[in-house]
Amino acid sequence: MSYVRHPQVLWDDVDGQLVLCHTETAQYYELNPMGEKLWRACDGIDLEAMTRLLAETHPEVDLASLAGDVRSYVATLLEENLLCLREG
Repeated sequence: MSYVRHPQVLWDDVDGQLVLCHTETAQYYELNPMGEKLWRACDGIDLEAMTRLLAETHPEVDLASLAGDVRSYVATLLEENLLCLREG
């Protein structure tokens, strides 16, 4: 499974911070730098690739711990309808 940004989510840099707005719920979200890195990569990326992406810039973090954090973060984005699953 891979993940893509929800089509109803607008996003832009505001004063150096990535801000998302879900147009159906009118909810705004600010992402931290790691969240921003994952968000920008969500164009059909899977969990393993997301973990590798973060591991490249954070080699000091245990890979298993990083994978758990990525799973948790993606689950939150799915719950908020910011990401969609793409089968296949």
